[in-house]
Formats: sequence, C-alpha cells, structure tokens
Amino acid sequence: MLRERTHILPERPHGVYIIGMVCIALGTITLISGIDLYFAIKVSEINPNAFASTLKIYGVSPDYVGYSVAVLISILGMVIIAASIGFLRGIRLSWKVLMVLFSLIICGDILGVGSLDLKYSSYYVGNLSIYGVILYYLFKPHIRSYFGK
Repeated sequence: MLRERTHILPERPHGVYIIGMVCIALGTITLISGIDLYFAIKVSEINPNAFASTLKIYGVSPDYVGYSVAVLISILGMVIIAASIGFLRGIRLSWKVLMVLFSLIICGDILGVGSLDLKYSSYYVGNLSIYGVILYYLFKPHIRSYFGK
C-alpha cells in the first residue's frame, strides 16, 4: 500500500531552476579549476617551466601555500555544488549559503572595478550586473516563500 503525501510541495519557480543549474555548472568549473591547479603545481615541481603560465594566472607558487589554495578552491566548488542541489530542493540553508557566496562575489567585483584595471573592467561590471539581478530576484517575496522565509 502506498503512502499518501500529507503536504503539498510548492511549485518551484522557473528562475530558481535556472539559477540552480547555473550554480551547479559554476561549482563544477570551480572544482575542476582547483584540481587543475593542484596537478599544475605537482607537475611544476618536476619541471618548473611546465605550467608557469597556469600558476601565474592563479597567482600561486609551487609550495604548501599553492597546494592549500588548490584545496580551498576545490572545497569551494564542492560547497557550491552541494548548495545548488539543496537550492533546487528548496532548502533554506542552501539559499543562505548561496546568498553569502553571491554577496562575496559582488564585493570582489566592486573591489575589481575600484582597482581601475581597464583590462578587466567590463568583466567586473558584467558580473556586478548579473549577480545584482540574481540577488534582487532571490529577495522577491514569492522566491523567499518558496524557501520558507
């Protein structure tokens, strides 16, 4: 005999689905970047010129600091993926985690725009607008009610 559901789950808004999928992709890319950095450091110990450009992009050296940065980037990717899956399921904690991560990204982009690096200024302005719209959307009342707020 099948059990009947005693409560009805609210329908997931389309924007939550899109943001959740984009965040899963973002977490996957972050995780792969951490793994890439770890192996680039490992290979550069054998051949110092092998991944010099990769290490320069990340701004790390092949020592314990570089390994810890690689591990932290990988852990961040796993946290983003886990929070995104919870976000798709409507879990309140995942909403809070993603809000903190989006806020940190916006703060970093504000600092990037403030550095007046003309080479990357359009990147920072683009990120500010995208994550600003996402934060605005996630604070709307019907989205907050989906997460039980």
